[in-house]
Amino acid sequence: MKQMIKRFQIFNEPYGYSTTIEDEELHKEVLEAIKKEGTLPYTTNLYATKRTDWDVHRKPHFKNLKETIEKLLQQLTIEFYGFKAKKTFPKIDEMWGIIYEDGDFARLHSHFPCLWSGVYYPEGNDKSGKLGFPSLGMEVTPTKGLVVIFPGTLYHYVERMFGDSKRMAVAFNAGFGVQQVSYKGMVDETTN
Repeated sequence: MKQMIKRFQIFNEPYGYSTTIEDEELHKEVLEAIKKEGTLPYTTNLYATKRTDWDVHRKPHFKNLKETIEKLLQQLTIEFYGFKAKKTFPKIDEMWGIIYEDGDFARLHSHFPCLWSGVYYPEGNDKSGKLGFPSLGMEVTPTKGLVVIFPGTLYHYVERMFGDSKRMAVAFNAGFGVQQVSYKGMVDETTN
């Protein structure tokens, strides 16, 4: 099904895209899958209660989400850039689940050298810690089904969570398969 994709821009240049997935079964499936995954034994730029491994897109219980996001990437490639050749459609290179709770946040970072980065929220509310883009002067409030796709070079952060609200999300990086980025080895595994 074709999604309504909105673009956000600065100086008339596209800087990202967003849409909402209206699929309750997918939302439930992803929420359960995140809860079942293990938690990494080290920190990265995320200070989160739970952070899965980088490769959940290869696991069966994330297959539907991966395919849905890749269809969105294909659609935005055609609609906004005019490319229709299959080789121009980005694919998911990495995908990971995150659960933020009281005190959790993500510091300012980018996903360089990835072409596209993004996040999907299987649930969300106004207490869910906004996704911020300082260079755009923009913050995004997580809502159920929201997908935000932006250039991998765009710096962003997640606000600190307060209280007993949770923020569950699946982040991803996408490209053309030639740039398999693995952050394993780029982080200090001794830090907790």
